[in-house]
Amino acid sequence: MLDDYISRIRMPEQDETKVIREAVTGYQTLQPYECLILDSPILQRLRYIHQTALAYLVYPTANHTRFDHSLGCAKIAQRMGEVLIPDQRSCIAELRLAGLLHDVGHTFFSHLSECIMQSHFHDRYIALKNANEFRNLNLSLGEMISYLIVKSPPFHSFLEAVVHPYEPKLDLDNVANLIIHNPPSRLAFMGDIISGPFDVDKLDYLVRDCQFCGIRADVDVERVVISADILDPIRFPSSEPKWEKRILVMQSGGVSILEQITFNKMLLFPAVYHHHKVRAIECMIKSMFEIIWENPDGIRHNKHLKFQHISDFYQFTDFEFLTAAREEPLLKPIVERLLNRQLLKRCLVVFHCYLLGGHKKWKHLTKRYYEDAPERIMELRQWVWEEMPKAKRSNISIHDIWVDNPKPPPIGADPDRAWIDIGTRELLPLTEFFPLPEWTTSYESNKLKGHVFCVDDTAVRHAVKEAALKVFKERFGFEFQQRAVNECKIPSL
Repeated sequence: MLDDYISRIRMPEQDETKVIREAVTGYQTLQPYECLILDSPILQRLRYIHQTALAYLVYPTANHTRFDHSLGCAKIAQRMGEVLIPDQRSCIAELRLAGLLHDVGHTFFSHLSECIMQSHFHDRYIALKNANEFRNLNLSLGEMISYLIVKSPPFHSFLEAVVHPYEPKLDLDNVANLIIHNPPSRLAFMGDIISGPFDVDKLDYLVRDCQFCGIRADVDVERVVISADILDPIRFPSSEPKWEKRILVMQSGGVSILEQITFNKMLLFPAVYHHHKVRAIECMIKSMFEIIWENPDGIRHNKHLKFQHISDFYQFTDFEFLTAAREEPLLKPIVERLLNRQLLKRCLVVFHCYLLGGHKKWKHLTKRYYEDAPERIMELRQWVWEEMPKAKRSNISIHDIWVDNPKPPPIGADPDRAWIDIGTRELLPLTEFFPLPEWTTSYESNKLKGHVFCVDDTAVRHAVKEAALKVFKERFGFEFQQRAVNECKIPSL
């Protein structure tokens, strides 16, 4: 596809720019080489990958895509560059290009498929993390693949061919390194802009997800831009080990905005990412992959649907996956339920506040035993299924029952990495200014709920509820208050 695209390229004139407008960041001017890159198949596919996966089945206007988000990141990166390094045109161009390319490693359903890949191809994922270019960087699979795509010989040659005639000084290797936050020490602030504690990725997706999900929250992006600064090597000598790089710091006047960013990120979890219907949809997609990997020979029409390799995920966009899966008899029932919005329903709310005692034991169980352990979650589901009366489980399978155990919001590290310039010879971490540990503990204590889901059948829901209650009581000694059931709103038989 890339070769075919390259053969059709018409190189625009130097001044042949384009002005576009998108809903969140407004107008921006695209350079000729940026237009060529955006029109390439690998960038165009991002138009068909939703930022929040299938959350539009819950929030009807959540149709924003990775393509929109990439444009927004480029605009904010440019703005930060213009404030911090106004005379360094090539560096600003590199920031824009890193913003445009930082998500090329995403595949259909965004982070959902990324999590599935990381789990199923765990050995490959760990091997990548331990590769020389990624070691000690703590990267997600999507970030590593984005880097590998940009560095791959075919795509790198394409970038050279379309970028260097217009920007001969632009360093494409630095663009790739910015994506994984690994630029040279002197350019560490650029890595922070693309992938740091208050980077353009967060500044864009927080505003974008809130806006398109209809959530009344916002982030003052412009205040972040004008309050950011590059570490001053005179006031903070390089002899100080933790400040040896030219990192991005925040002036004290911007502290409240960073607090706002963290608060809004936490707000999005109960409202969107941990919403029980969104989680039910994710479980339905995971069921499809379970069915595929249990019976790969049952996939008849599209060999890539067997997902034997990570590269198979890149053969599909969101709708291409659903269309291909719909042609497979094994997967069609789940696809039909998704397309008709017949989602899994709650049978039991699994929440420590709804227990009749045993809170400490519950925390130990979820944290140490079931977190990051899909095979143990499967075992728990199997116990629930086996506990159901035979008459009720004759028409459903283990794939129709889910025990969902969401993780706490992954925000703990960012405030520790965000340094505040308080006007002295000392920098303070953002955690010195607001009680993040208390926030995260409060979220886990009051909002982080798991669920037992099953297909939308009232009799089956009652049977799964009773089976789950019995399993939790007999195997773990947990008994639930009535509100753990009442919150599910199961109709009476």
